[in-house]
Amino acid sequence: MVPPENSKEQVGKSVKSRYRPWLSDFFKLKAFTGQRNMDIAKLKWNMIHYENDLPIYIASPNTKVNKQKNNFTIEEIEYVYIPIGEELKTVLLDMGLNKNKHTDKYLILPEVNNRKTTEKQASISFSFYWKKLNKSYFRSLTHLRKTYATRERIFNNSSITTLHSNVKTTERYYIDDVEIVKQMVSDGFRVFPEK
Repeated sequence: MVPPENSKEQVGKSVKSRYRPWLSDFFKLKAFTGQRNMDIAKLKWNMIHYENDLPIYIASPNTKVNKQKNNFTIEEIEYVYIPIGEELKTVLLDMGLNKNKHTDKYLILPEVNNRKTTEKQASISFSFYWKKLNKSYFRSLTHLRKTYATRERIFNNSSITTLHSNVKTTERYYIDDVEIVKQMVSDGFRVFPEK
């Protein structure tokens, strides 16, 4: 998906390689989780929850929201519940899910503590590789998040019942995110249609 060949870019007087062996995994995680770059960089294997020994969802702390609300204790932290559909499950298995199950290691670059650098490298490299496609339009990693959010909304549109005139009130206080992601997995949620 992301080749090491032709990965050099002239930046000022220096030449930088935009290739990183983990980029394909990062981009796939972005496409199949819809999470922000900072949250993908912080995903750990022990965030994956199982039922009957099958991976069902990832409980990922919502970094942006927690920072905005100053949620720093375990009781205060808000999570995003990511369903593990077939596409994401395949990526996780390829990345070593069975070997790393329940470990406290990061999914991407477990040996690197500076997650900000990982996030930044992924963003810069995605833009670099996109430009190499010579498309008449531009895409960034944010577009993968938007695609995911759109597909998720389409998938859930018929299964979420609004109990209040204000949808946000229902979604915030009455909808169980964990149950929704379990149902999504059970119903065969996919980001991209099978060919």
